[in-house]
Amino acid sequence: MGIGENGAVRGALPRAAQFGQMLEVGRGRRARVSSTPWVHAAVGGTTPWQRHTLCGGTAGPFLAPHLPGTFRPLWYAENTVKPEGEWQLSVLGGARLVGPDGRELRCEGKSRTLLAYLALQGPTPRSRLAGLLWPERTEAAARNNLVQLLRRMGRAFGASLVVGQDLLRLSEGVSVDAQQVLEGRAKGVPGGTLLDGETCGNNVDLTDWLMVQRERLDAARALTLGNAVRRLEEEGAFPQAAVLARRVLDFDRLSEDAHRTVMRTLYLCGERAQALDVYRQLCAALGRDLRAQPMPETQELARLIEQGGKVPDLRARRAASVPLSVLRPPRLTGRGREWETLEEAWRAGQFMIVSGEAGMGKTRLAADFAESKGRVLTLEARPGDRLAPYSTTARSLRRALSLSSAELPLGVRRTLSWLLPELAPEGETPPSRADASLHEALQYAFALSLQGVDAYLFDDMQYADDASIEAGFVLIDAMFPLGQPGGLPHFIAVHRQDELPAYTAQIFTRLVDAGHARRVALSPLPGVAVTALVNSLGVSLSPERVEQLARISGGNALFVLESVKSLLEAGGAPAGRSPVPPRVGEVIALRLARLPKMALQAARAAGVLQQEFGPELVAEVLGAPVLEVVAAWDELEAAQIMRGERFHHDLVQEAVLAHTPATVRRLLHRSAARALARHGLTPARIAQHWLDGGENGEAVPWLLRAGEAAGAALRHTEAAEFFERAAQLLDGAGSNAAFGAWEQGARSRAHTLGRAAHQNAVNALHERARTPQETARAWQAQAELFAGVAEGGRSEDAARRGLAALGDLNEPQLRARLLSVLKGSVESTDRSVRRVTHRNDAGQPD
Repeated sequence: MGIGENGAVRGALPRAAQFGQMLEVGRGRRARVSSTPWVHAAVGGTTPWQRHTLCGGTAGPFLAPHLPGTFRPLWYAENTVKPEGEWQLSVLGGARLVGPDGRELRCEGKSRTLLAYLALQGPTPRSRLAGLLWPERTEAAARNNLVQLLRRMGRAFGASLVVGQDLLRLSEGVSVDAQQVLEGRAKGVPGGTLLDGETCGNNVDLTDWLMVQRERLDAARALTLGNAVRRLEEEGAFPQAAVLARRVLDFDRLSEDAHRTVMRTLYLCGERAQALDVYRQLCAALGRDLRAQPMPETQELARLIEQGGKVPDLRARRAASVPLSVLRPPRLTGRGREWETLEEAWRAGQFMIVSGEAGMGKTRLAADFAESKGRVLTLEARPGDRLAPYSTTARSLRRALSLSSAELPLGVRRTLSWLLPELAPEGETPPSRADASLHEALQYAFALSLQGVDAYLFDDMQYADDASIEAGFVLIDAMFPLGQPGGLPHFIAVHRQDELPAYTAQIFTRLVDAGHARRVALSPLPGVAVTALVNSLGVSLSPERVEQLARISGGNALFVLESVKSLLEAGGAPAGRSPVPPRVGEVIALRLARLPKMALQAARAAGVLQQEFGPELVAEVLGAPVLEVVAAWDELEAAQIMRGERFHHDLVQEAVLAHTPATVRRLLHRSAARALARHGLTPARIAQHWLDGGENGEAVPWLLRAGEAAGAALRHTEAAEFFERAAQLLDGAGSNAAFGAWEQGARSRAHTLGRAAHQNAVNALHERARTPQETARAWQAQAELFAGVAEGGRSEDAARRGLAALGDLNEPQLRARLLSVLKGSVESTDRSVRRVTHRNDAGQPD
């Protein structure tokens, strides 16, 4: 196995992608499966084999008269028997296929899986199905297996349950119980697990798909039952409501809402002991699976039941809606001193740095101050930006240009099109690498887009990548004081306390020491300010509750707002009855636990994606219909979890991830990697998702691509780090391809400023060389290092040692490279000798 020119692991073939087109490279099992089967065309008419029709009405390739030596896609015609009447397939619980005549037929294994997949996913390319069902096979073998499976199904069932050509789908005459559940057409709520007993073996893609679809079906059934329970409660039919609520627990066993319903209805039916047993079972399950305690409202309900108190039923208890004033309080409170510091920095033309702990109100202070000064351009970094060079710059420049009417010169557009392909002049292809004028072009474009802007606000700077920081401060450094006519506007940077990367922190310290910047550190709000904040929201909370929030919030504004939202959603329980958790993350977790299951799944998928997500991409990651996710998105926005296509606050996103079970989180990372790969997004992000998903083998080719991308951005240190990370993983897997990755890392180090780092990388090659070819390649790298620092004699010696290691092996390309380095070294040495001789002849000192 080795590293190919495109970064793929030769001899290793990837698994089929779960939800879309396969990756071109992968973990190590199969080459890319094309969506179009190309077959070699022979001269002459079609043969009987070529005219053979597949069972099941599916179309396969056949050969037609064509020129020899060419390829041409052709298809079988459909002449199989179409199903008459309705076929009933049950995939929930044990598999059961019933024909129109009532006859039950055997349907198991891959036949059952194929029918279930098409029922839940809809029309699917046959290449995807072949790879999904036979991930260990080559392209040809997997496609042939699919053909054979469809033939066997056609013979066994006597009808075409699967139809289509390259895009396969279920016949219109096939009804599947799982599909009916998702579409709301099921009679009642059937039980059973999707494809019960199917373990998928080592097929990770199929396992992931099955887990997602089981969760999706459970959520749909829990929602249907939950709606029925609420209707029964409103009618006062508590015994029937309790029975159905217990069924909800079959599909969502950790749902506190369902547990509270069971507890409440059992108690109202006079079954106090059973209600408390349900509570104790919930406590045990939460502690065992999530290491958590029940929500405050669940604890309060248990306390009332235990004391024999009056328990409100659904008709008497409605959660208050969360007003918009809680999303954005009508006025800024408790920040007068910080505001005055910003005023002083503004008058001095200084760069303003606003910092503080998460949730202290940094962004609100900076935004209100900037808006008080005139026109504002607000940009931001996002979690995940640091994975790839210029991620922050690309987003910021795209937004800045979209808000500006300025026209960029042709040369600037051409240079920047490497970063923003849409800027390429008409008819031109964007360059594959950045050129040396990139920073100059960025400075010009940003300066042009900032014309007419009074204040430039950059939020969450702790997430910005080093390349973007370097490019930005090259622009700013020479323009102090800021805010002068003809210069740059005033700049305000916002970041979390103690979370700046070292490179950015060093720049800020240098600016402050030079008097060019002013720090504004936010301290916790005093108690009087917290009280004023709560009172400004216009919500109905008791004085005791307000005093409690002021006491336990630690002066954190977001803690206060999230607690108010949680209390309103829980019905505004009085102070002392429903305690507020001591940390903001736990408050947010309570609010997440109250979300409908699909909304929570959407929030989790968005949290894993981190940036540039929307309902469409989240639906792709979840394998769910877009309209389902859009409805869930509306619920997330109503609950103030989401704001447009981003989280309401970074702490909300962090809470979502922190309270996502590890197994689910890994599954979502793998699904995100597949989705991002289909959209051709940043290799570094895709690699990280595979790593976080526990699939190191899948991450390797993307790390290699990320290294190539960083090299194209002229960020050679980052490139070396990507190559070295891939090499470590390959080493861990015992792959011979590891040496090639280490070699790529060493070559990237050659472009950095540190000779020591480059030499260390070359030394590592010598230590890892196991074959004569690898030893020769290590000496080639050493010779190139010496040549780069004008040490011709040492370079010549290293090249000769590389040739000696190669001996008589048939490696013409490697030998040619060593000879080329040797020739250059000898010529360099000769020139040095001639220069010394000339100086000596002229009587000049050396």
